[in-house]
Amino acid sequence: MVNFKEDEQLKTLNHSCAHVMAQAIKHLYPQAKFWVGPVVAEGFYYDIDLGEDVIRDEDIEKITKEMKKVVKSGKKIIRREVSKEEALEMFADDPYKLDLIADLEEGSITVYDQGDFTDLCRGPHVDNVKLCKHFKLIRHSGAYWKGDSKNKMLQRIYGVCFPTAEELEAHLQLLEEAKERDHRKIGKDMNLFMVDDLVGRGLPMFLPKGYTIWQELENYIKEKERKLGYLHVMTPCVGTVNLYKTSGHWDHYKENMFPPMEMEGESFVLRPMNCPHHMMIYANKRHSYKNLPIRIGEIAHDFRYESSGTLKGIERGRHFCQNDAHLFVTPEQIKDEFTKVVELIFSTYKDFGITNYRCVLSLRDPENKEKYHDDDEMWNTAEDALRDVMNSIGIEYTEEIGEAAFYGPKLDVNVQPAIGNEITLSTCQLDFCLPAKFNLSYIDSNGEKQTPVVLHRAILGSLDRFMAYILEETKGNLPTWLAPVQARVMPVKTDDEGLNAYAQEIVDALEALGYCTKLLILGPVAVGKKGTHKKLLEELRKEGYVRVRIDGEVAVLNDDIDLEKNKKHTIEVVVDRIIIKEGITQRLTDSVEAALKLGDGMMVAGVIGGKDHIFSTHFACPECGISLPKPEPRIFSFNNPLGACPACTGLGASLEADFSRILPEHGLSFRLGAIKPFPYNKESWLYKQLDAFLKSYSLGMDNCFDDLPEEAQMEFEFGGTELLTFQYTNQDGETKTYQRTFEGIVPMTKRRYEEAWTEKMKETLSNYLIEKPCPVCHGARLRPESLAFHVGNKNIAELSAMPVADLIPFLENLDLTEKEKVIADQILREVKSRLSFLSNVGLEYLTLSRNAMTLSGGEAQRIRLATQIGSGLVGVLYILDEPSIGLHQRDNDRLLATLKGMRDLGNTLIVVEHDEDTIRTADWVVDIGPGAGEKGGYIVAEGTPEDVKNTPGSITGAYLRGEKYIPLPESRRKGNGLYLTIRGATEHNLKNIDVKIPLGEMTVVTGESGSGKSTLINEILYQGLSNIKNHTSYGTGSYKSMEGTEYIDKVIDIDQQPIGRTPRSNPATYTGIFTDIRELFSQTSEAKMRGYKPGRFSFNIKGGRCEACHGDGIIKIEMQFLSDVYVPCEVCHGARYNRETLEVRYKGKNISDVLNMTVDEAIPFFENHDKILRKLLTLQEVGLGYIRLGQPATTMSGGEAQRVKLATELMRRGTGDTLYILDEPTTGLHSEDIRKLLIVLQKLVDQGNTVVIIEHNLDVAKVADYIIDLGPEGGDKGGEVVAEGTPEEICQVSRSYTGQYLKPVIDRTIEIMKRHKDDRSQ
Repeated sequence: MVNFKEDEQLKTLNHSCAHVMAQAIKHLYPQAKFWVGPVVAEGFYYDIDLGEDVIRDEDIEKITKEMKKVVKSGKKIIRREVSKEEALEMFADDPYKLDLIADLEEGSITVYDQGDFTDLCRGPHVDNVKLCKHFKLIRHSGAYWKGDSKNKMLQRIYGVCFPTAEELEAHLQLLEEAKERDHRKIGKDMNLFMVDDLVGRGLPMFLPKGYTIWQELENYIKEKERKLGYLHVMTPCVGTVNLYKTSGHWDHYKENMFPPMEMEGESFVLRPMNCPHHMMIYANKRHSYKNLPIRIGEIAHDFRYESSGTLKGIERGRHFCQNDAHLFVTPEQIKDEFTKVVELIFSTYKDFGITNYRCVLSLRDPENKEKYHDDDEMWNTAEDALRDVMNSIGIEYTEEIGEAAFYGPKLDVNVQPAIGNEITLSTCQLDFCLPAKFNLSYIDSNGEKQTPVVLHRAILGSLDRFMAYILEETKGNLPTWLAPVQARVMPVKTDDEGLNAYAQEIVDALEALGYCTKLLILGPVAVGKKGTHKKLLEELRKEGYVRVRIDGEVAVLNDDIDLEKNKKHTIEVVVDRIIIKEGITQRLTDSVEAALKLGDGMMVAGVIGGKDHIFSTHFACPECGISLPKPEPRIFSFNNPLGACPACTGLGASLEADFSRILPEHGLSFRLGAIKPFPYNKESWLYKQLDAFLKSYSLGMDNCFDDLPEEAQMEFEFGGTELLTFQYTNQDGETKTYQRTFEGIVPMTKRRYEEAWTEKMKETLSNYLIEKPCPVCHGARLRPESLAFHVGNKNIAELSAMPVADLIPFLENLDLTEKEKVIADQILREVKSRLSFLSNVGLEYLTLSRNAMTLSGGEAQRIRLATQIGSGLVGVLYILDEPSIGLHQRDNDRLLATLKGMRDLGNTLIVVEHDEDTIRTADWVVDIGPGAGEKGGYIVAEGTPEDVKNTPGSITGAYLRGEKYIPLPESRRKGNGLYLTIRGATEHNLKNIDVKIPLGEMTVVTGESGSGKSTLINEILYQGLSNIKNHTSYGTGSYKSMEGTEYIDKVIDIDQQPIGRTPRSNPATYTGIFTDIRELFSQTSEAKMRGYKPGRFSFNIKGGRCEACHGDGIIKIEMQFLSDVYVPCEVCHGARYNRETLEVRYKGKNISDVLNMTVDEAIPFFENHDKILRKLLTLQEVGLGYIRLGQPATTMSGGEAQRVKLATELMRRGTGDTLYILDEPTTGLHSEDIRKLLIVLQKLVDQGNTVVIIEHNLDVAKVADYIIDLGPEGGDKGGEVVAEGTPEEICQVSRSYTGQYLKPVIDRTIEIMKRHKDDRSQ
């Protein structure tokens, strides 16, 4: 949540808004006197004396309305300087201002004027009151003048102000969310804790349910600590003043302690911390180095005197319980023990699902040494030691000066809660100071006395604060194991015939409670229902029942029972009162059966003076009311109505119109096309309606969104309520008058998308929609009942959201009972086996819930491969088409191992592949060529890889033997010295990274599959830069800022999407060559004589095309139950043109003949036409000499489409400041094609442009000028910048897997280049 005091712009704006509020109040209450109106972290407030008037809730609306008038007046806020005498005279009738002025020094005093209002203030302020229009008054309260309860009570009004309506609305939503999440509200609603002024402020008392949670947290952390060798102790809550003087706390923390208590000549204080007590425990006996480390832990009750203004429920109180421990270690043990503490912190966070945190190294402030123990050498030693340890174990951290403890530096782990500012949950402090103060020692291996080092650490911090944090994070929906109310569900048959038999299980359970246990056998008849229930109680009395339990209290039915009508009540009939003893079984059985029938399958056995035991025939929770179906596979499927979330029908998300995409520029007028999906057309239904809407606010089409008042902006976005009258002329020319409310641009866009009658219209409008999680299931896709089933404290949606790499150890470490192990054994073995298959093919970073539409082709193919591995079939022929696509070399090695395993089972694998490692690993290679297109289709070589390597005519063989290769550049470019910088990228798995991309260089982004490459480059860099440069409205990935965009004039994404969606698109039309060819044909003498223009030679328009097939050359025959069939046109026989057009020839060929030429054939044909020739040569340069000019776009591969786009860019006259982005351009390319592609890309960079390539291919990485390597792995283990620099620099980074695989490739290339150089010199 925003801190208004820390943001200078917001601070100034809110300060000014406080003055606007004061002016409005002065208008409404002329007698008002003003104290101060500062900006605080939550916004602004003003303290006001209204005399006899008292502000009520309804008055806030009145003040708001008056403030809007003040804002609308548009008065300037003018600063003036006056003398102290003038100020005293100016505010003579305001005693509060006079008190402020009296404390000011002589000299000039600043006041600010805004129309008819002047206020005393040092500023600064905004220039004009109209800048304060987006405000909201939040609440009002009383406040003593100067904070002194002896002074008069003033009235304080709080508010907030933002530059835009969107920011204000977002903040108000956060405030509402904060109210719902406030642990004080949740604690009250759940009956967890209470405070009472009679006990004392800041001294919370935990009620039974709250104490249950508290105990579970204590047991949880103690159990984890015991496994790590911690020794738990208990020490007193008081200590002498001398104890704290010895430790040094008295000098540094005395102000935060409760006052000393004098007793028998000694001074005692309530314990504020536990360190001194634990020091004394260590000092209790002698220690050898062999005994260390010694880990002393305690859940300790501590007391600190917090000021009343800082108290907040159990989050911050005057009494709290710390999860404290002190580790006494030798200097050599610091690293290991500190590492274990860090691992314990992160392990605990993982258990609680805490992921949003950061590590802070808190150091002393050398300029303020009074705060700290005075020993520079000790501080330097401690800070250097802690820094070295954190660096060596690879913790990412920031340093903060002045936040250290008085005795030493510390690691703080700060957690960002769902609402509000970050808090410190865990800490580990390094202390060389206290052991010396207490003369602690141990005997080292040489028999000499040494001083131990102490690690102070807290994992959960204080249990109270941690509990508050968990309550707010979960909104009270605690994990099952932590929930204070546990219902015992027993499967008892629901039919009456079975009740008697199955009730015996309940009887057995109750008898097991122990001899002489006193029970109330209760049958619930109303659970949490409002009303007086008079009729129900009367019916129960008539049926002969004597007692009922109402809301936990037993009442006699004959008494007059009055229940509050508007309060929820739970009524349970007392069927019997029983003491467990010999011979009670039959009576207990009868009572249980009666209670079950009365309670419709549910009964309660209440232990008198103890807790209730709830039994149910249904899988139902009596607390929350969720009734669970019988667990069977279909209720866990979002594809089945029984399991799917009813709100989103199992999709987990819904498409919603995104206002920021619909109206990206709020300052652009409606006439100039502000509404992107619906360009301005004054006769359209929308704009007729919009015109009437704008006129209702005295505005027109030349106004923009920002000109609308705040309420009108909301109506424009979501729809209004007032009827608008306007005229509209329909398609039949009929003009009618309509009365409608304005629909709102957001619901209109959504409606038009849903009602779109063409795919084109739907596709266009989809650009203005965004997928948002389902508000009911929040993306889990299942019903709440299905999500209530847990395995290992996780529901099926949470398990599905775990990466495979985390899910395998999770399943292996499940804590199951012996019975559960027997049931789950077969299932778990099968699940783990299938998960390991996914891991073996390099997909361990994927989650099981990943949408299939977001998978790359390579990922989808490897999933199918894992499925086949799982089948365990033998004697099968498998065909794989380029399975290495999208794979990092590390993953490729695992894939090859998997393929070998399938072969060794007795299967045959045919793999279509260009990857060199795959070719070298194969048992048999068939090389097809020698070229592409019509130049291919022959078997050039076959045999073992060694046979192919030695075949002279094989290009593949030439690369295998090093005869042909992709050389390293003679030198790496240094760029132009400018950078494009992305800061704070956090989308998907990116971990708040900053990335600098040098301009004027070829940058290759590498990293394992799923490491975040596409997210960074496509979703953040391209879409963010496109929104800036191309004024698009992409929904970009999350990042803080992008710097250096002014150095780029345009950004182009050369992807592998088809160059056209119909057979009419082809390379000639896409590159523009066809326009030049048609122009050339129109200049022939035959065409001129016939009067043919260039349009005559287009197959898309009437005149020259064959009308029988409309220029397609083929006819589609629709089949009833089979795929459509295409046959050549019987009129033009596939030529696409009519006979007259085909009679025009150039160099003996007609236009159809030219379209059937390959690029290689067309080059000599058009050698005398420079414009056409230049474009054809460019296509040939990118390795597309074999494609036909008229080849349908639908028949081209992704790689071919990408190279056509690349060639088109090369044909254009470049500016030298263009950024080109390519995502895995080597997909489907042979090494020879890659060599040609790289030559072209290098040309683009040589022209001054910047090329950014996402690529796994090491031949591309080795020729880069700069590499950005993400990782270190995929999924949650990726998202970091592992290494940056030249390829040679990347190879030196041991943490980079790319570097490990790139180094041998570079070394081998250097060796080949040297060999070729030596051959030429001989």
